[in-house]
Amino acid sequence: MPRINAVLSQVENVVAQSTFENYPDFWEENHITFDLLKGLRKALNFCEIENASNNVTINWRIYKQRKKENERDYGDIALIVKMLYQDKDELEGVAFLEAKRKFENTLAFDSAKTDQLKRIDDHSTTAMMLLYDFSDITKFATIEALSNYRQEWFELRPCTHAVVLPIKTALRIGRYNMSLYKFSLPFSYQLFFRYFNGFDLDFTPSSLSVAKGFADQKGMPSYVITASVGINREIKEYTTQVNNETFAEFNEGSQFSDYHSEG
Repeated sequence: MPRINAVLSQVENVVAQSTFENYPDFWEENHITFDLLKGLRKALNFCEIENASNNVTINWRIYKQRKKENERDYGDIALIVKMLYQDKDELEGVAFLEAKRKFENTLAFDSAKTDQLKRIDDHSTTAMMLLYDFSDITKFATIEALSNYRQEWFELRPCTHAVVLPIKTALRIGRYNMSLYKFSLPFSYQLFFRYFNGFDLDFTPSSLSVAKGFADQKGMPSYVITASVGINREIKEYTTQVNNETFAEFNEGSQFSDYHSEG
């Protein structure tokens, strides 16, 4: 059973590959996000992790919206997390992420628009921005937990290429450029230390219904990740269902053109 630092290293390798392979010719959010999620599915479709206090089992699947419509109200990605604890407690919530890339000519996230971010925040107060950068990001938040995180696996490569921060923070600052990095955390850290511990999730039934594709709602996320997380508990079967008429599951042969119209 691998330790957490080995799994984090795998995630960061996928992040780096999805940015490097798309820059500069395919430097666009849909391309980057597609390759990021496809890479995560291939590397970590099912994983067991050993850490200092718990053994964690994660079973996840990744889906793409069938309709090929632009997301408007909930961001690009919905991550549905179902926490399953040893004492039989269960907790299910969703995190929404809006992806933005750094533009080469301005070194800012020019596709970020205040009206869109406000709309997403109105629908889910825990929503995050997911920022992609073709250059190394090293100036993210420095807190005690992150100092240990850096020591664990950042020794060889003390940087990342994808970070997250609350949309509320970005709206409060009012500038969508690299100044946001100081409020951010690496995507890999947010995924395993926050989301997969039940933090920063939206537990409202309406948000979960939209994320799963059962609500008659326009502007649904383009991508859905469903993750069952067992804390010292075996996951015998997959526990989160999405609307298969709305979302199609990724497989090994999935191609970007299957879900997006080129040109």
